[in-house]
Formats: sequence, C-alpha cells, structure tokens
Amino acid sequence: MPVMATTTILAQALPPLWTMALSIYLLAAIPLAFVGSVVAFALTIGQHRNRAPVRVLAALTAIVGLVDGISVACFARVTDLGSPGREDWLWLIMMAATVILGLVAWYRSRVPAVKALVLAIAVAGPATLGLMGCGSLQESQALWRSDGTPGGTKLVANLPERVASAWSAPVVVGESLFFLLNNGGNGGVELWKSDGTPTGTSLVKDLSPGRDVAGTGAGPRALGVGQTLYFAYEDPAHGVELWKSDGTPAGTGLVRDLAPGPKSSWPMSLQRAGTRLVFIVGLEPAGFAPATSIEPGIWSTDGASEGTVLLQAGTIHPYGSTVAGDEVYFVARNALWSTDGTPAGTRRIQALALTPNPLCTSLGGDVFVATSRGLFKLDRRNGDLRAGQPSLRLVASLPELCPSRVVTTASLVYVTAHQLEGSELWRSDGTANGTRLLRNFPPGGPGELITMGGRAFFGASTPASGHELWTTSGTAESTTLVADVLPGPESGMEEHATVLGERLLFTSTTGLWTSDGTAAGTVRIHTGFHNADFAVLAGTAYWLRTELSLR
Repeated sequence: MPVMATTTILAQALPPLWTMALSIYLLAAIPLAFVGSVVAFALTIGQHRNRAPVRVLAALTAIVGLVDGISVACFARVTDLGSPGREDWLWLIMMAATVILGLVAWYRSRVPAVKALVLAIAVAGPATLGLMGCGSLQESQALWRSDGTPGGTKLVANLPERVASAWSAPVVVGESLFFLLNNGGNGGVELWKSDGTPTGTSLVKDLSPGRDVAGTGAGPRALGVGQTLYFAYEDPAHGVELWKSDGTPAGTGLVRDLAPGPKSSWPMSLQRAGTRLVFIVGLEPAGFAPATSIEPGIWSTDGASEGTVLLQAGTIHPYGSTVAGDEVYFVARNALWSTDGTPAGTRRIQALALTPNPLCTSLGGDVFVATSRGLFKLDRRNGDLRAGQPSLRLVASLPELCPSRVVTTASLVYVTAHQLEGSELWRSDGTANGTRLLRNFPPGGPGELITMGGRAFFGASTPASGHELWTTSGTAESTTLVADVLPGPESGMEEHATVLGERLLFTSTTGLWTSDGTAAGTVRIHTGFHNADFAVLAGTAYWLRTELSLR
C-alpha cells in the first residue's frame, strides 16, 4: 500500500511516536473522507444542502481528502505495487467512490463554499488514482559524518542511484575511507574511497560481477595495512578470496587464488603483524566448519602473490586471535601460537585445553585468552618465549560459561559470558583476587563492549529499561545504566557505537546520540539514523546510510 511507503520514509526522519501518529492519520484519512462523502451525498439528496452541518461536513471531508490525497499521491510514486493486492483494490475502490460521491454532492449543492470544498476531493482523488503504482521505491547510499555535535552532523556526499546498498562498514586506510557498495544495476560491487569531503569521494573500481563478503563470517574481513586495503571478495572466477587495493584501479585486484578456480578459501579474521597481513582460511562462515576446498590454516601476505605464504596448517579458531606489539597471537591445534607474519617467526607457545570459541585480547603487552574453562594470561614481559620458557597460566575459572566478548581498558580486562539463564560481566586485572563477577544480566546482554576514559560501555537488557546503554569502571557499584533513551521497557540502544574524544557516539531506535557517560550528558543530536556502522578518521565518525527517495 502507498501508505506503507509513506511510513517507511517518515521513519527515517521522525521519532517513533510521530511516525506512528502520522501513519494512523494517513491510514484513517481516506476511509474518513469516504464516509464523509457518503454522508454529504445523502444530505444533498435529502435536500439538507443549505444547513450548517452540511457545510462543516463537506469542509472536513474536503480537507481530510485533500491532505491525504496529496500525501498518498506523492508517496505512491515511491511504491512498487506490482500486481495489486486485496488491500490495494480496496483502497482504489474507496478512493474512486469518494471522488464520484463528492462530485455528485458538489453538483447538487447550492452553497458555493460546499461546491468549492467538495471539488477539492475530486481533484485530490484523480491525482492519487493517476499516480498509484507509478514509479518505484528507490534506495541509494549516502556518506555521512559527525563530530559529535548537531551542527557537525551532516551529509558528505550522495552516491549514485545505481548503488543500492552497503554490505560492509567503511574501513580507514591511511588518510582515506574505503567502502564496498552493492551495484543494483548489474549485480556486482563497486569499491569507493573518500577523504571526508564531497569532491574527495570517488569510485575506485567497478568489481562487477561479484559479491562483497567483507561483512560476513568472523571479522574483520576488511583491514588496512599501511596504505593498502585488504578485503574478502567473491567473484565467479575465483570464489571468495583475498583482494587488495591501494586506491587506484590498477592497484586493485586479487592477491592470490588460494583455492584455485571458483572454489573459495574464505579469508577471515584479518590481523596486522608489522607490515604484513595475517589471516585465516578454510572455515565456512556458516558454523565455521572446515571447508572442503582448502585445508584450514593461517596465512600471511605482503600484498604480492609470491609473498603470500602458509604459516601454520590446522583448524584455527576464528575469534581466537589478537595483536600484541608486532605479533599476532592465535589459538590453533590445542595450543596458543604467535607469529610475526613469517614462517620462521611462527611458533607454538604452549598447550591449551580447548573449549568452543576461545577469545584473545592483549593488555599492557600481555596476552589473555578467555575460554569456558577460565581466563588465561601469557606474561610476555617475564619469560623468554623464544627460549622455550612460556608462562601461560590460569588466572581464574569461569565455571560453565561461554565467553562471547572481551575488551581491555588501560588496566582491566572485561569479559562477557553467556549461559542458559542469562549473561554475566566479569573483570580482571590479571590476578586471581582481581578477577570477579560484576553483574548478572537477563539473556540478550551485555552486547558489544567499547572503552572510553578507563571505563567500559556496552548495551544490556533488563525488564525495566529494555536494551540501553550501560557503563562500568570495574566495580559492581559502578556497573549502572547510563541513560534510558527510550523510557520504559522498550529497547532504545542499538549495538553500534564509537568513541570521539571524550564522548561516545551511538545509534538508537530514536536517532543518533552522544554521551559523556552520564545521564545528563547523554543527548540526541540527530533523528533518523539507525544501525550506523561507524569508522573514525581524524576525530570524525563516518558511516553509510540508506536513503529512500521519490522517483
């Protein structure tokens, strides 16, 4: 129905309550106009055309019909009705009846005001009927930016109409942003870059035909190393393989076809080791089962085909890697490993009793591994790893929990873990006494963890407030709700957030918000942005937004 497209577009720019109110009005206006025209028709037939109620009724009918007719006529241009459904035919019949009855009432009425007002219905009705089904709902992409203030939140550039959707977030490489966009015209993908200005936003290369897979599987699947972008990409000739770009058409292409032909190697979990890229291959994105096209393993590359080498074969855990110094630490073959990106610099550190989905992070040069057995620490500063004297030790047990996220501040490690009854947030300073539970949450939280100013921020759900922004500084008392941006049990916060200086930028169901970590300092700076996936370049956040427009 045209009204459904109306509400879709209104939802881009208005709060939910306004959208709901206008949607109800638009849905009810044509039926009300229809009823009004029937009554006006009956009154004129019954020779009541000179009474005041007839004037009032005709005026209300005309105003409602005119406003709704023009609104639906405009928004009908953005709906692709295809074959009319039952609701569409009911709408058309009601509109046609309103027009016909309105014309009769106008003809029989002897009051000039009534004739003029009811004529408005006859004008709005045919306009709506003539525009019904014309045009289609057009989606395009636009690059936006924000410095965390209302005035600094603005459009950078509208991208061509052929670009229908973005499948992955922008990636910062040097002083540029790179992003992959779906080309709706030919079923392929275009690589774009931007320096944050309209004139500096341009197409790098049309990769069609193909498919962007940088937003699927275990991330990241797109990463910048030096001045080069690496990303996972699928085309018919090579399957899903690792590609690169230096921002020029000639410098954009396949790195190496690790699974020759149309089979896929599924590169994922891209990490930076000095000037080399380290990545995992051989795991299907769905369930991370070993692929049949290539043996699972960890590889590295300097960007050249001959410089792409196998570091370690065997099943690698997709989320079990982190960077400490110029080395990548990863979990593979029942052990913790490290690599500097070269075969000679890849070594097995210590055996590790594996559990599903171990998570790795680093703090102060040390490496932490969170598993369902507990939190382990590798003291890199005290122990000659190359001399075979590792010091991987159990810090504390996490009984019967499945770690899902891990993040560090300047002095603490935070781990979220899930079980059937709900979720838990833990903290650790690397010692047994300093590792403790902060809070239990119902199922569904905490979500993505992000750190700012020595505190951790995250989205979490409770029955009283829904899914909203929470914070902690490492104590149970400081683990509190920051702000209920959508008051009551309804959920307001969405998962995507980023840090701009001393403020947090995040999206909610009511728009774009910023917070200094206090309720008073949590304010909305723009409406209409939902699920924005941010990239920060030179202190400014950038994201891609789907725009709906009239065509």
